[in-house]
Amino acid sequence: MMATVGVTALVYVAGVLLLGQVIYNLVVLLASVVFLCLIGWIGYTMYTEPPPLQPKFEELDSLEPETIHPEEGRPLLNAFAKVLDSKIGDGTTVGDFADLRNCRIGKDCQIGAYTRVEENVTIGDRCKIEAYVLVSKGVVIENDVFVGPKVAFLDKDQLPSAPDGNMSPTMVADGAKIGALAVIFPGVRIGRKAEIGAGIVITRNVQDGEIVVVGS
Repeated sequence: MMATVGVTALVYVAGVLLLGQVIYNLVVLLASVVFLCLIGWIGYTMYTEPPPLQPKFEELDSLEPETIHPEEGRPLLNAFAKVLDSKIGDGTTVGDFADLRNCRIGKDCQIGAYTRVEENVTIGDRCKIEAYVLVSKGVVIENDVFVGPKVAFLDKDQLPSAPDGNMSPTMVADGAKIGALAVIFPGVRIGRKAEIGAGIVITRNVQDGEIVVVGS
């Protein structure tokens, strides 16, 4: 009788020890899986670029088309561009940190990064305005015009000795090309298919087809 009780006790103790070992192994396995998943997630977040910042279309449905990052077929405004009260044609792209204020821009144009287009400016179709360009108030740029980087269209408020009274708006006619760093004084007209060299200061009208390589 005593021998039977002893065997039963031994079997019971062995069962408890075996169950404890199984539970311990399961806990170790689960902890290992959690640790490996954590290491993998940390590695993924360290070596994977975050998705680009884009506005959510569902949050912008109530805004005007020219003030949103639009769908295909509308103007393509960079998420960081600033556009206020402006009309922009289909197919036109606007670069990073461009600043457009109460202006009109036609179709299929390219507006470079950090370019500033001020009030009452009109830009026609298929124009390319490179980066860091200043287009001051009231300038009229017709179709198929190229404006190089860092060109400045001045207005009379930016001149130390500007004449009193109103001035004619600065106008750039169809197909003209203006090289980088050129400075255009207010009130001048740059004719059709005229070409202005880089760094030139323009203080007079430029005739149709004229090529200017020396400041005037």
